[in-house]
Amino acid sequence: MYADENILLIQADYKFHYSIVLLTQKSLIIKLMEVISEQIIEIINGLNIGNERITSICNIEEHDEIVRAIKQKDIIMAQDIIIKHTDNLRDELMILFSKSAS
Repeated sequence: MYADENILLIQADYKFHYSIVLLTQKSLIIKLMEVISEQIIEIINGLNIGNERITSICNIEEHDEIVRAIKQKDIIMAQDIIIKHTDNLRDELMILFSKSAS
């Protein structure tokens, strides 16, 4: 059960991030996202982690905050939330990778 839910969450997370990257209209950033995301998705799919950790990694609440800031055309707020989201994602991945290495 968790595996199917995890795959759906990971796919939704990728689609969200890819949509944001497409808004930049920068081909280098788009290609970088495609390459990095494929590797991260493969790694996460290969690990045996529960739904709670995947939910924490995807952090839908922060996605909603980012969309709200973009809709309000509040660039500063969007940047701040994206930085927070990126920092949280890095921290979650570091925890995940350190646990899988032990």
